[in-house]
Amino acid sequence: MPSTEDKSTRRTYLKRLSITGGSAVSLAGCTELLAEDDRSRWKAQLGTDVRIFPTVHDDRVYVGSQAGGVHAFETDTGERALSTGPRMDDEVRVTPAVTDDGVYVGSTGRSGILDLVHAFHLDGSENWSFSPTIGRLPIFSSPTVANDTVYIGSNDSFVYALDAVDGTEEWAFETGDSVQTSPAVDNGTVYVGSRDESLYALNAADGTEEWAFETESSIVSDPTVVDGTIYVVNSDGVLSAVDTHGEELWSFETNGGTNSTPTVADGTVYVGSGDGNLYAVDASDGTEEWTFDTDGLVFSPSSADGIVYVGSADSSLYAVDAADGSERWSYQTDDEVGSTPTISDELVVVGSFDGTLHALER
Repeated sequence: MPSTEDKSTRRTYLKRLSITGGSAVSLAGCTELLAEDDRSRWKAQLGTDVRIFPTVHDDRVYVGSQAGGVHAFETDTGERALSTGPRMDDEVRVTPAVTDDGVYVGSTGRSGILDLVHAFHLDGSENWSFSPTIGRLPIFSSPTVANDTVYIGSNDSFVYALDAVDGTEEWAFETGDSVQTSPAVDNGTVYVGSRDESLYALNAADGTEEWAFETESSIVSDPTVVDGTIYVVNSDGVLSAVDTHGEELWSFETNGGTNSTPTVADGTVYVGSGDGNLYAVDASDGTEEWTFDTDGLVFSPSSADGIVYVGSADSSLYAVDAADGSERWSYQTDDEVGSTPTISDELVVVGSFDGTLHALER
């Protein structure tokens, strides 16, 4: 998850999480509170596989659903707080961006309906919507909100900057192929990858290209910016560290293709791979520190307090010691864990292809 201005990231911390016993029912499905001796605190059924990571704002966990719309749950109980559009029959395959002013999300329209970028008020009422240049192409880019502007990519090959207040287009930049990654905004520059095999640096104010860094395969995972270095992975599983002038500092090859977004903590880059491994790589020079093996493709990790949390296609969420790569614990779901975990002081919240949002004790 990317470093941005005014954006919740994959290292989002859910505050004030205190779960008590009881039960609640959600219109998005059943929310279940489990016994204190179970690692699971609560579960929320979303009715379809959960492929994207949840985000949090003011004690609510927000998550998109391929069954339709955006759903919010109270972090302290798991009780449903909101179910909203875009339309309840529109798929949402991206993580919503949530600020004090509203919820921003892209939708994938069903038959005959254009794909849109939507802004909602926090009460669920729609504020505005924006249609990309070419409709009927699914939006796989999660929006980023920075300085009252919404930045988002589209499968029409454009990166858009939209006024967060009314949805007016501020600028659009055309790449050579679809843009399925979430832009990272840092120090006045937008960093975004495209399936045209390039990482672009764009001026955040007017969209002019500052530079482009070419990789040897498409980019479908989000760039991460930390301390002036951009970390990006291409679909062949090559992790590159790039400086703010577009020069490669180092690269590291995993042994499988990936759509894992790298996360960086305490001088180490963590990234998953299709070869079934979670890799820990020295952020300064790209040397391998350790690997952690699972029985399936490894998705995007999160890290906090010396532990790396990551899901695998073997249906498990793993808690891995950041120092040496040893397993702290694992949690089995009924299908692939393809959602990036979101972490709090007490909980890790993650979605599974079993259609469930899981809130687990760390």
